[in-house]
Amino acid sequence: MFEQGLEASICVQPKTGKILASNQAMHGTLGYDPDCLLGRSIHVLAPSPSLEVWNALASCFELRGCDIEVLHQNGDRVAMIASATAIWGVKGKILCGLVVLRRRLSVSPSWHAGPESQAQANTLAYEVSVAEAKERERIARGLHDVVGQLHTLLRMKLDQLSETCSMVEDLGMIAEMQSLLSQATKATRETTFELSNPLLNLLGLKVAIESLGQTFGLPLKVEGVNEALPLPAPVLSVVFRVVREMLFNVRKHARAQHVLVSLKLQAGNLLIHIIDDGLGFKTHGLPSSGHKGGYGLASARLQILSLGGRLDVDSSPGAGTRILMSVPLSAQHQ
Repeated sequence: MFEQGLEASICVQPKTGKILASNQAMHGTLGYDPDCLLGRSIHVLAPSPSLEVWNALASCFELRGCDIEVLHQNGDRVAMIASATAIWGVKGKILCGLVVLRRRLSVSPSWHAGPESQAQANTLAYEVSVAEAKERERIARGLHDVVGQLHTLLRMKLDQLSETCSMVEDLGMIAEMQSLLSQATKATRETTFELSNPLLNLLGLKVAIESLGQTFGLPLKVEGVNEALPLPAPVLSVVFRVVREMLFNVRKHARAQHVLVSLKLQAGNLLIHIIDDGLGFKTHGLPSSGHKGGYGLASARLQILSLGGRLDVDSSPGAGTRILMSVPLSAQHQ
């Protein structure tokens, strides 16, 4: 499902940490043929399986820019930077984890954390976020073009079989297989939409966000710009995914009667306000990193920061929640 790319990418099964798919860059960068990794634990890439970061990757936790060593197929240790994101289903369950590995650039002993190095770090964070968005699109395209077509062909074969079969018991088994296939097709379609919402590419950010009202059963109103935004498609994908996660949190926790998303173009930035009249919460003491159950506000903030933007939260118990996201329209690095 993955295409050739610069970043080595792995799709991981939640809880077990088993590798579900990997791209050809795993061969070019680390010497592994994609097929030889299928079904094996991600820990086979770890010099020391007990390292906390590898356990986090196996558990599909959110990670950004972690320095790690990865075992090359020949046994060498390769210095890399790892980022990971969980891919969530509409029912709040992790479908899989996406791990992106990139070679760490060597630095001289005189290196210090000055403005240039910070700019390089910001650029790398942007590139990792964009790489994740591209991989999601590639996986979704593979599910649609390959798995979807196989489901259609299998459905046609089962229909033909049911028309020619005369044994009652066999007809019952065929009907059961048709039902299971329908469930598999539905699950595949939901996963495809989770990875890459087609409305975003076809009709734009506003329409894609409006569709989340029906998806999540929210009393959602979306206001503001509806024209094509001057942002690269991978950047829009990151923005939409963060908005989606914020609205999922509203559905899950807020008990809101009204939810408003406002989109504005102002001073070279895309401003997104997400306002609800729900239960609210204490913002003091929020975790500093993503945690199980969703992106978490901290992880969503890291996603937006990687685009050169910012995400601010204003909330208190009983007073609803107001989230402001700002992304520069020049959110692209050369």
